[in-house]
Amino acid sequence: QREPSTKSTAVNIYESLVKPLDFDLIAGIPIAAVPFASSLSDRLGVGQITPRIDIKTHGSGARVDGLKEEDKGKRAVLIDDLVSFADSKIEAANILREAGLIVNDVVVLMDYELGGREELQKNGLTLHNAFTSGQMLAFSLRAGRISPNTLDEVRQRFNRAQIYFKEHLST
Repeated sequence: QREPSTKSTAVNIYESLVKPLDFDLIAGIPIAAVPFASSLSDRLGVGQITPRIDIKTHGSGARVDGLKEEDKGKRAVLIDDLVSFADSKIEAANILREAGLIVNDVVVLMDYELGGREELQKNGLTLHNAFTSGQMLAFSLRAGRISPNTLDEVRQRFNRAQIYFKEHLST
């Protein structure tokens, strides 16, 4: 029996995270999440759309690729690889909302724990994640991939980053 590919494993995780949610469309945030969103869309038999954060200078110029007129009023779940500060997720949600969709949920593999969850909440979005950076660090320590000193150093850097960004991005 073959082991599942890394992509297949990631799609399995996304599937488990979206299963309990109420949605009609899957919206992959460019660029990292689009392949995962595509595979998840195929697997679940749910339509896929892509919010364009960067305005296209060619083609139709649509802000949401794949959106049909009859999709207005439907619920879309946002898919991305990770969340740090949530800027791209909030922008994507706003683009979809402006296009007439309902967006309440964001699904990611990892939360870096840099305040993104809280920013999403302020914008009416609920974050669903498979794991956090803290969990990954603890696992890495248990697996012998990092030393206790490295763990402490990384945690200190994350703490300094959180303080910095709270001071500089909350204006």
